[in-house]
Amino acid sequence: MQFKVVFEDKNLIVVEKPQGMPCQKDPTGDPDLQSLVYEYLLKSSEKPVLNLINRLDRPVGGLVLFGKTAEATKRISKDLVGRNIKKDYLAVVNGAPGEEIASLTDYMVKLKSVNMSVIASPDDHDAKEARLSFKLLESVQAEEGALSLLNIRLKTGRHHQIRLQLSNYGTPVWGDTKYNPLFKNAKEWVDISLWAYKLEFVHPIKRKNLLLYSFPPEKSPWSFFESTLEMLKEGLH
Repeated sequence: MQFKVVFEDKNLIVVEKPQGMPCQKDPTGDPDLQSLVYEYLLKSSEKPVLNLINRLDRPVGGLVLFGKTAEATKRISKDLVGRNIKKDYLAVVNGAPGEEIASLTDYMVKLKSVNMSVIASPDDHDAKEARLSFKLLESVQAEEGALSLLNIRLKTGRHHQIRLQLSNYGTPVWGDTKYNPLFKNAKEWVDISLWAYKLEFVHPIKRKNLLLYSFPPEKSPWSFFESTLEMLKEGLH
C-alpha cells in the first residue's frame, strides 16, 4: 500500500493517503503514512524534517499535508489554528438530506476507551463545539435506498467529527462501521465513503494561493455519482 505525491517543494509535501492506513505509528504496528513519506524523503535528503499538519482517520483516504522545514511548519500550523486552511471532503451518505445546503453545529465528547465520540450538551465541561457545512451534489436510488453525494466544508477539527455529525443529522456515511447502523455489524472490511478531496491555503513561505485536490477510487458507491464527480474534476482544472 503506497501513497501518491500531489504536491512537493522544499517547504511542504502533500500526499494522498490510502484508505486503511494510519497517518502515524499506532499500536497495530501497521505501515503508517508518516514513516513511508519519511522513507521517500530519505532518497533526496540525509536528515529530512517531516511534521504532520492535518490528520485523517485511518479508514478515510485523501489529502494529508506535511511541513518539511521548521519555519513552514510553524506558519502553516498557525494558519490551521486560525481556520485559514479550507478543507473539503466528499462523502456518500445513506439517505437524502432535507436541505441542499446546510450548516451543522453540535457539541461533542471523545470517548477514548472505545475510540468514538458522542453528541453532548453544551453545558458538559468536556464538550467541544463542532461545526461543518455541506452542499448536496446529487441523490440517487439504490437497492439499499437513497444515497447522496455531499461536499463538506470542515470548520473545526474534532475526533470523528464528520462521521458523528452526519449520523446525528440522519444521513450516516456509507460504510461507517462506528456511526452507521447499517454497517455496525459488518463482518468484513468496508471502505468508508469519506474522502478528503480538497485543500486550499496560502503557501507559508511563498504566500501564493494553493488549490490541491484528490478524488476517491472509481468503485461503488462512488460509481453511482460518476458524472457528478467528473464535472467536479473538470471545474477544478
